[in-house]
Amino acid sequence: MSASGAIDAGHVVISLKGRDLGRCYLVLAVEPPFVYVADGAYRSGRNPKKKRVTHVRHLSARVKPAVLDETFWTVSAKEQDRRIRSLIAGAYAEVKREVTDV
Repeated sequence: MSASGAIDAGHVVISLKGRDLGRCYLVLAVEPPFVYVADGAYRSGRNPKKKRVTHVRHLSARVKPAVLDETFWTVSAKEQDRRIRSLIAGAYAEVKREVTDV
């Protein structure tokens, strides 16, 4: 999260509203009051879903900024979606581990 507490690109979020309620996404871009999210299965990285910031909640996990560098955007759509799914799975496992350790 940024210093202001806002959701930034690279955060893993959960949808709170809509048909995709409960689905995990990776934030690809932020244009207040919207975020562009993808999960690599339902929503591709090439066709991200536009959601209001108030309709998502971030998990404590965030991928490394280097993951969303220039090479992320230049690979094939299939490879990009595979990376998104992998990042979300890793972040979800990290959060689950934090919860069970408490």
